[in-house]
Amino acid sequence: MGKNYDWKIDFSNKSEEELFNIYLGSPHHFPKNMRYYAGRILEGRDFQFDQINQYKKEWELEKQTQKSPSVSAIFSNFTAFLGYHTQEITKEKNIVELSH
Repeated sequence: MGKNYDWKIDFSNKSEEELFNIYLGSPHHFPKNMRYYAGRILEGRDFQFDQINQYKKEWELEKQTQKSPSVSAIFSNFTAFLGYHTQEITKEKNIVELSH
């Protein structure tokens, strides 16, 4: 026989955004008992249904942050770039000085 699928365990590991979408019935049309369970998990996490616009803003900000590289990563790459080119310029300067 096949393994018994326990969707309650899977739901407990989901983010608040995922649970809220399940609660709404999207992206799939989940059965009512699954939607109800998602709502109960959210309540257990002290999810404030009346502040959904604030949650949506936070979720969108998280998505944008995940898509864009961090400032520290950009800075690290830039300093590595400058460091490499500074070493090359120093080598060329030394070669020019030695040739005179």
